[in-house]
Amino acid sequence: MMIRRMLEGLLIGLILLSTSFARGEETALKDQPIAQTIDQRADEMLSEAELMVEHGREGHTEEVVAHGKKMIGNVEGLIKEVKRNKGEEATALPQLEQTLKAGKEAVQEGEAGHQSNALVAAREALHHARLGREILSPR
Repeated sequence: MMIRRMLEGLLIGLILLSTSFARGEETALKDQPIAQTIDQRADEMLSEAELMVEHGREGHTEEVVAHGKKMIGNVEGLIKEVKRNKGEEATALPQLEQTLKAGKEAVQEGEAGHQSNALVAAREALHHARLGREILSPR
């Protein structure tokens, strides 16, 4: 009987601990910005563009749309940050705008079910994303 009570107490303690940890972790994740710097956003933009093309080659149009929407969000954030900074990064604006245009086209074509057109637009978005990334953060 004593062992059973100890085990029940231990189980309840673990449940309470895991619940409070999960809540704290969720709150911590909400407080973090999506990307803290232009470099991070540019990396995310390029990564999403690469995933669009990869899935487009495999015929996964719905994945092209999903990654395209994420990429569009990153590009829009980048454009805002670059315009706000008004530094050397401003030379990347034409590439970022072309990335945005091609990404929107890829999403639109993907949503319409035109897999090959979505892939062509995704490749164009990737091309401009690479050029914009190089301007923003040459490596």
